[in-house]
Amino acid sequence: MDSIRRFNGDAFTMEMSTPILRPTEEYWQGRRVYELVERFHLRIDLCGGSFILDVPAGFKTDFASFPRVLQLLLGNRDNYLEESIIHDYLYRQEVPVFFSNSMMRVVSERLRRSMWKRWVIFYGLSLFGWKSPFVGSLISLFKHRGERG
Repeated sequence: MDSIRRFNGDAFTMEMSTPILRPTEEYWQGRRVYELVERFHLRIDLCGGSFILDVPAGFKTDFASFPRVLQLLLGNRDNYLEESIIHDYLYRQEVPVFFSNSMMRVVSERLRRSMWKRWVIFYGLSLFGWKSPFVGSLISLFKHRGERG
């Protein structure tokens, strides 16, 4: 059964289940991959509308798609666990990157994560995440160099 937590604020309300995860035997870029045991639910009510996200049981995440130096700065991944699941799921659904990154920041804010950590995560993902324009340009550059021989 989902354990639902509610967060009320001036601009919007948010409810979210507590994620239950188990480690897998998989690794991605040296980081262990975890799997959701139960569905993870998020609902944000804003201006009369709702954003509802249900991440299915079985979804796998590594929690951190940003550079290791930022991970070291931010500390234990439990400090951004829920936000990472939401971001990874949206990212894999191929929604616009800015939306995925922004949702991570909004949820971090509602969970009362420190402001500097929210912005480090947001800009770290925006500038250095796999789909950022900067990383995309570097990947294109190296592919182009490889073709020239």
